[in-house]
Amino acid sequence: MTPFCLRMHVGGRGAAGQGGNKGAKGADGSTGPPGPQGSPGSPGLVGPAGRAGSKGARGSKGDNGAKGSMGLTGGQGDPGLKGDRGAQGVCTGDGGTCDDPKLSWNQCVFDNLNSQKDYGFLAGCNISKVRNDTLLRITWDGNMRITRCSICCMRWLFFINGMECTDPAPIDNVLYQSSNYHILRHGHFTGICRQAGERELTAGLNRVQLMLQDCPGFDGFVYDAYTGWNTISRIIIEEVVPSYIDTTPVTKPPIAPQVYNPYYCQFAYPNLSRNRERNLGHIANISFVKKADDTALRFTWEGNFRKQRCSTCCTQWYITIDGTRCTAHEDVRTTISAARSFNLFFPTTLSGVCFEAGGGPIGKGNVLLKLEVGNCDGSPIADGASGFNQSSRFIVEEIPIGGLTPTNPDPNVFYPHYSHCAFDAINDGTDLGRINDTGCEIRKRSAATNLKITFNSNMRITECSDCCMRWFITIDGEECTSPGPIEGVIYTKNGSNINIHRASVIAGICSETSSGAIADGVHQLHVEVGLCDGFIDSYNAYTGFATTSHMTIEEIPTTFNAAARNFWPNVKQCQMNIPDNLQNQTGNPLMSCTLNKKKPETVIKASWYGNIALEQCEDCCMRWYLTINGEECQTPEPIDGAIMQDLRGSRLLDIFDIRRPAAISGICYGPSEGSQWGPGDLKVDLIVDVCPGTNSTFDVITGYNSKSTFIIEEIPPPADDCDEAII
Repeated sequence: MTPFCLRMHVGGRGAAGQGGNKGAKGADGSTGPPGPQGSPGSPGLVGPAGRAGSKGARGSKGDNGAKGSMGLTGGQGDPGLKGDRGAQGVCTGDGGTCDDPKLSWNQCVFDNLNSQKDYGFLAGCNISKVRNDTLLRITWDGNMRITRCSICCMRWLFFINGMECTDPAPIDNVLYQSSNYHILRHGHFTGICRQAGERELTAGLNRVQLMLQDCPGFDGFVYDAYTGWNTISRIIIEEVVPSYIDTTPVTKPPIAPQVYNPYYCQFAYPNLSRNRERNLGHIANISFVKKADDTALRFTWEGNFRKQRCSTCCTQWYITIDGTRCTAHEDVRTTISAARSFNLFFPTTLSGVCFEAGGGPIGKGNVLLKLEVGNCDGSPIADGASGFNQSSRFIVEEIPIGGLTPTNPDPNVFYPHYSHCAFDAINDGTDLGRINDTGCEIRKRSAATNLKITFNSNMRITECSDCCMRWFITIDGEECTSPGPIEGVIYTKNGSNINIHRASVIAGICSETSSGAIADGVHQLHVEVGLCDGFIDSYNAYTGFATTSHMTIEEIPTTFNAAARNFWPNVKQCQMNIPDNLQNQTGNPLMSCTLNKKKPETVIKASWYGNIALEQCEDCCMRWYLTINGEECQTPEPIDGAIMQDLRGSRLLDIFDIRRPAAISGICYGPSEGSQWGPGDLKVDLIVDVCPGTNSTFDVITGYNSKSTFIIEEIPPPADDCDEAII
């Protein structure tokens, strides 16, 4: 606004004078009053963990606080005194009967859930359902958000017993935004469910899980999500009576006496499709019908894994059971961690035994199993991938917990007996001697049996050149001598620039140590690390970094019993040091093993354990595979493992040479679709050749400086209710 002034005559403005000298600094002004308190900010990104501070002095006792609000309903009290007999009641209402038990409900409260997960399990709540013919009403109350994205969508949903509700419909809620906002808003969604997957919600324990997934139609992308910030969140589950009730009586079949026969499913994946490139979320999922409540599940995943495009980061692959991870015997997972970025696929075995998940035992019925991938705790997301240029397999077996121990054993009945030990995050830097926390015990029941041993963990050596270290199994402090050691070696040409922790497996069958045949009674097994043959120094070794390690010890008969009244193991092991002149050979058998098959209806499980490597190639792929009587398995898929490495632009070609243990393993049903091998000799060969789509042959090494082992087993065919593999 122009200032108002009196009209008067003034002269023209004179020329500007020269600037004066800078004045002295004025005195500090008085402190102003404090500003108003700002509103609470929304949660920011998680920063790195700080160092622990020193313990502070104990403070003085504070004043009594204000009276709190009413708490949650307490547990049931002790029974009261018996009351007087009441008057005759009147039965009314639709569907119920006068002697119906009280229906169940549960509320699970989460104070500041503050979950920053972008995918997978968020929170869980269980209910013990009283009746088979009722439904579950499930409700979520809590806040949710997505941010740092535009045209993006995330989906919150409920799983019941590991599967989405299918009858009448899923119970879910989505958040979509067209522009990048950061708004934490309250969310509420609810629904009623009768059936999840193909399984009705029957009486007994039912597990409800709040899950987070990508939205359909968004190509599997996940975004920066947040659930339950700075508030109380709730899952409410109510058992409700529908307006209809099926009164048809159900007749339960009589329970047959327990006779052990292997019960398993194998799911084969010739191509993991777009899930091969997933670095967060599920890679494969299957439905397995568990037959009993008091059994365990043994998992084996055979495939190859890779992580790249990040330094000092860690990727984990793990198995979930009905949406939750195994809690006994520990988590079933494996990891890859490296200080540099490598585009290297390597055959990997992920295995473990589980009988509890999500805070309770794994009950009988449909169980949803998934192989999932994600970043390790505290690590940024890396570029993970799975299943390159080879078949992948997911094998699930239902087994007795610990085995069967009869009071009066029948000599013509096989009673399985095993011990399984799981070690979470061994993180052991021992370079020479026994690895801490790897002890596993078995009480051998017979002197006329052998021990089949498998150890799965991740291993590495670093900060050395032209160096080699050896991991091996000891039984009561001694190595196996018959047929030979159970071992695996890692060699690196220039480990000063390479530091890769990744999964390795060593396995074998042992009948004797240097003390003689392994007698019945208690035996202690351990994993040790030591020098390779021809090397005089120990190097910087590490075992079990950021992973769960598993050891399984099985007692197996030494001979086949043709008069057995149930399944009887027929197993053949072959061990050898592959000669130096064959270690670089391609296209021809490197090692063979022959099993005499006893029965016409059985199938073959073939496993090879040894050391493999690719050398002196930038962009290359080679494939190790098994043949049976000269032909690759076709039913369901080939048994193979591939190494692919791409070192272009990495300046590592001259130094990248890592030889490490691997397993090539799978179950083959027959030489072709609908056919099986009859009784007689079956010869299994190991061959290495180019990957499909690759025209050049590259330098390989197979069986470096260690025993290579074949284990061939004759087993019954898989269960007849195995679903198709799903990705």
